[in-house]
Amino acid sequence: MPLDEEEKNQSKSPGRNDKDKDEPKKNIPYKGFRKDERGRVKAGQEFNDKELIGEERARIVGLKVWKGNGKITGVKAFYKIGKGLLEGDTHLIDNSSFTFEEYNFEEQGDYVKEISGFIDRSGGAIECLIVTSFKGDTKKVGEPTKNSKLFKFDINEMEYPACLYGTLKETENGSVLSRLGVLIAVDEPVEEQIDALVGDNTKDDDDTLERADSDGEIEPKKEGSR
Repeated sequence: MPLDEEEKNQSKSPGRNDKDKDEPKKNIPYKGFRKDERGRVKAGQEFNDKELIGEERARIVGLKVWKGNGKITGVKAFYKIGKGLLEGDTHLIDNSSFTFEEYNFEEQGDYVKEISGFIDRSGGAIECLIVTSFKGDTKKVGEPTKNSKLFKFDINEMEYPACLYGTLKETENGSVLSRLGVLIAVDEPVEEQIDALVGDNTKDDDDTLERADSDGEIEPKKEGSR
């Protein structure tokens, strides 16, 4: 079954309706980024890759995600900064029973564009992560239950997730990813396109005035005139 249809069927299963969707956190400006996060449990081992990236402009190009006991138990991101790659820290309280899946979009000249998934009804444990690349490649880790709540980070067409942060909760069976957040950045090429478009429009306006002046219909305002 295609992933989109599977998600739709899961969202329509008994016990799941619009109220079961996890409510987004309020978007908060943070050092030139927007923050969006899911999960209500903040008590635990917090992490933030921004400390590793610093002020560099980064994109997430790969993910390594651990799972166990029906939960997402750890995560690690891989970043592209300029033409180089940066390996993020491993966010996991180790347990040998956990398995992992690893995805590298950079090999195809791609990067992570959207992150969604499912969180348990209490909002204290992420059960499934779904990652979609800019080119449309989708990867899924973990399985939701019938009572899970669907979430999707609020990232628009002109933005991308630039950095991961969150919280690991320690249990007797190892860690559980209880909170996950992203720092969201505006795509730099889009900014350049907007600037170019504004510049082109200005040039067109100037050309129109010059042509109108030569026809004697419109006289552009001269410097110093009132």
